[in-house]
Amino acid sequence: MRFIIPIIIVLFSACTNNQDDFIIQKELEMIDSLEQKMALINQSLDIDYLEIKERIEEMSIDIMKMRTTEKTFPMGMGVKMDKYEKIKETYEEFYEPFKSATTEASEINNQLLTLRESVIKQEFGKAKFKKYHALEQAAIDSLESYVKRHIQPVLDMEMEYRRIQKTIDQFLYKEEIDNLVK
Repeated sequence: MRFIIPIIIVLFSACTNNQDDFIIQKELEMIDSLEQKMALINQSLDIDYLEIKERIEEMSIDIMKMRTTEKTFPMGMGVKMDKYEKIKETYEEFYEPFKSATTEASEINNQLLTLRESVIKQEFGKAKFKKYHALEQAAIDSLESYVKRHIQPVLDMEMEYRRIQKTIDQFLYKEEIDNLVK
């Protein structure tokens, strides 16, 4: 009988440790899921803002040159210039949403790291973890929505910008380009 009680205690504590390990593993998997979602958001935010700023300056010059040119241009070029001006406006409105989104992403990434460390150290129970997990999930969902509304349109217009830019360069700077090639 004396040996049975210590054996029961050892078995009970072993079961408790296994259950704690299982809970920790599941909580870490939930954090992994949040981090994967953040990785996609971070990828969307991996934008060279200085390049966008340079484009705005180049586009301003092109638009001014197009307005002052004495060349006659086809109607299709006028339509492209309208799109080009809209792209420039979108780029100009891009900085504040981009800055806001990158700041929020950085904060969420730090909070996820802190949450992971807290789970590993077992600093709180299931209820508190669920609360923090739900808060982070809501913050990530909100940021994802914000990125889709304000950042993604800039990313989506990249190919259109390149096509129009090439056409405008050919129209405005054809002679200069030809002289460089010679």
